[in-house]
Amino acid sequence: MIIALSLLYSLNRAVAAPVDVLPDTIYVTTGDLPETVGWFGDPNGRGTFSLVSSCVITLTLCVWSALHLNVPPQGTLLKKAAYTRAKWVVFGLFAPELLVATASAQYLTARWLYKEIQKDAKHREHMLDMANPPPEPTWSMMQCFFATMGGIAVQTRASTFNEAPRITLSAEGVRMLSFLNMLPQTDDEEIRDKSKGDWLAKSLVCVQAFYIIVQAVSRLAAHMPISLLEVNTVGHVICALTLYLLWWNKPLELDHPQIMPYEQALEPIVALMYMCSPISESSGVSEIRCMAYKDPSRLQAVERKGSIYSPELPQYTNFSVGSRARVDPKAFIGVAPAKRGIARSDTRFDYRMEEKHCDVSPEHRVFMELQTPDTILQHAPKYCRWAQSDIDNSCQPRVTSFEIERWRLAGPAAHQLWEACREREDYVNYYFTTSSLGTFLGETYYLDEHIKNFAGLSYLGHVNVHRDHLKSILAFTAAAYGSLHIAAWKEHFPTKFERIAWLISSIFISCTGVLSFVLFLAKQKSPSFDRWINTMTTHSWEFYKRSHMAQTNAAYFWQVVTSIGGGIVLMAFGFARVYLVVEAFVSLRDVPRGVYDTPNWTNFFPHF
Repeated sequence: MIIALSLLYSLNRAVAAPVDVLPDTIYVTTGDLPETVGWFGDPNGRGTFSLVSSCVITLTLCVWSALHLNVPPQGTLLKKAAYTRAKWVVFGLFAPELLVATASAQYLTARWLYKEIQKDAKHREHMLDMANPPPEPTWSMMQCFFATMGGIAVQTRASTFNEAPRITLSAEGVRMLSFLNMLPQTDDEEIRDKSKGDWLAKSLVCVQAFYIIVQAVSRLAAHMPISLLEVNTVGHVICALTLYLLWWNKPLELDHPQIMPYEQALEPIVALMYMCSPISESSGVSEIRCMAYKDPSRLQAVERKGSIYSPELPQYTNFSVGSRARVDPKAFIGVAPAKRGIARSDTRFDYRMEEKHCDVSPEHRVFMELQTPDTILQHAPKYCRWAQSDIDNSCQPRVTSFEIERWRLAGPAAHQLWEACREREDYVNYYFTTSSLGTFLGETYYLDEHIKNFAGLSYLGHVNVHRDHLKSILAFTAAAYGSLHIAAWKEHFPTKFERIAWLISSIFISCTGVLSFVLFLAKQKSPSFDRWINTMTTHSWEFYKRSHMAQTNAAYFWQVVTSIGGGIVLMAFGFARVYLVVEAFVSLRDVPRGVYDTPNWTNFFPHF
């Protein structure tokens, strides 16, 4: 929409007043410069105050009311909540594409959860041996958004978790409950009752925002001048309308989540989720990392067959779909990839382990002593991440009674999940990581203390969206935002310097977005190109780390070049963003008189 409006804008101005050089204004019909004014009173029509107030109110409404933040952490004070919201308002004013990418990530996650819950319901209906099975209850998009924003939480027990904290389930955590037929009871009416906004309030804001667009289009049709403030406001309005479209079913300003009762059947599942999630990590190693799943029905067969590990053979690991290990496999395994790198697919990681890698850290020997042949989650006898040379073992905390209790509880839950996956074999790769060293649980973002508003642009868990998809959305929005401002370069500027600075800032933002969009799109469409870029990036980073540790001249040169280059780009991007917003207001000191003329028919359009 922004690009279409930009093209319409440019074509309209080109037809209205073609120029060969940078003019002081384009509104030339007789060869004379138009009359320009500064402050223009508006007792009987459009004036400076009404123009500024209309744009400022629209910007405030669009950015402030369009924000649908997640449920805040437990015990958040009003001052802290206001600061968080104000911070996101600043992002919305100077980097609206960041909000669009965030809303896109949450929408994709909620839609993925909605579809998965429907699949689970259809599977359970199919499994029922009845002529007319009762329809399984499914969640709406509002309920899925409610779960995605941190609306489902569990109050844990003190015997399992120190100080019995309240833990929030992510969309992946709620999806696991649905997979195991343990979804909590909730409905749209309860969520609407908690929400601070409804469809009517959102519709009124959309009407006011849409009025700004209609006003700009009508002025273009009438060949009337448009202020830079209106151009900038239109860009934010379109981004805000996109946010409303993506967040239409998301509840607004929820202060507290729904607390699930911590029943006996739920306790093992929560313990398993905790061990697989980043919340259990210490020095980047989670509690589940060294634990291999052993199917109870195959334990004796495994004992007779013996270990499948052989130091002479290359090892491999197929990571689960939602595993965070897929981003950096070496950090999870502790072993560098084989010379050929990833062999068969994007999920397979080939490597070779030596005898020195196959040890058990002193702290983890307690699991070897406590486990029995019937233990479902066994400490892998040939793999202990804490025993790897790249881990500082002195940072490993002592294994507490809480960690041992979670380990005992998680075993039956892992077997319950395995049995559910055996009924639906396509989901084995979703929840389990298969390896030549055994079968492990995939490490996914199942739960946390609270769900962050911005989780990043590279990870969507089981949603299985390419890691560069959100980056493409971010780049495309930045390119469109910059192109809209480029289209305004022929408008009146108080000075030629301001026109050139506006043009340079707009082109820099737009070109940066276009180049980034092309790069990320190419990585999505071409797996070979994606692997090549990732390999080059990894090799560059590994070279930097090795040379940095050696304190060589190459390390110093690399650090200086990357720091200066990155700093210049970030400063230029920040300056360009700030300049466009500031210039939009400053330029009102000298605008064409026609800016304050209003097409008559727009007066009858309902607005505030």
